Amino acid sequence: MSSGAIRPNELWDEFKARRTKLRELWDTRNSRIDAYIPAEVRGTVSEKEAIEGNLALGRQASDYVEEACSFARYFFQKGIPRFQKKVLGLGYGRGYDRFWTEYAIRCGLEPIWIDVSELSCSFAQSEFNQLLRKARKNKVDTGYLTPATMIREAEVEEALMFPENFALNLADVRIWYLCRFLNCLSQEESKKILEIIGRSLSAERDPEKGNIVIVVNAFKDFNPQIDEHPDPPIVHTTHMPRYHSVYAHLRRGSGRNLVARHIVHFRYFNKLVTAMMFMAK
Repeated sequence: MSSGAIRPNELWDEFKARRTKLRELWDTRNSRIDAYIPAEVRGTVSEKEAIEGNLALGRQASDYVEEACSFARYFFQKGIPRFQKKVLGLGYGRGYDRFWTEYAIRCGLEPIWIDVSELSCSFAQSEFNQLLRKARKNKVDTGYLTPATMIREAEVEEALMFPENFALNLADVRIWYLCRFLNCLSQEESKKILEIIGRSLSAERDPEKGNIVIVVNAFKDFNPQIDEHPDPPIVHTTHMPRYHSVYAHLRRGSGRNLVARHIVHFRYFNKLVTAMMFMAK
């Protein structure tokens, strides 16, 4: 190892420090009712309007994921145990788009959410306790699922680089779900994470071309009127991705050509949010 290389212990310490900082920042942000509305309209809408706007987008995003879950079922091989394949959601936030979680369970897909915020994970814990009780009451097979199996309190890049430390097997992920997540990353962080996710679309992991990466985000391509700017206190929230960059990073990770399917636009306050499914071509 060269003297300039980062040793594993140093990398782990770096992640630990960043995890602590991000947890504090996102706990603060997630405590706000207006946490996820665009900065340009913050202060001009009521708390009721903020909640209604986020729930409307969350339900539209959840409906979109449910379509993907139904689509993914057709690619299941016979004999694959229930819940062996996963739907991995990055960033639970305030849970506005949590609704697909129950549908995934009915489809036999294990839902897992990753979030660095302790507060977000507590929201999810409470919601999933109720969800599982309701499912069992309705005779839905929930197998071994508990809130603990469905939630990972972790910084996303760290969890994806060291999945074994968080009881994750990324080779089992059938569907990835990123809703407004890319806005929370710098361009370099986005590149690293999307390339890791892209491996799920590789010929090795996805020979049937049935894995799906769902991205629901405001893209600069469809929002040229929006200026990118910091959104304190998360000072690195300055990045509105472009479609070709997301595609390029996923493609680099997969090592083959991809296609964006089922492109849908949602109006969200002053922005156009776009949902798309990336799959192997």
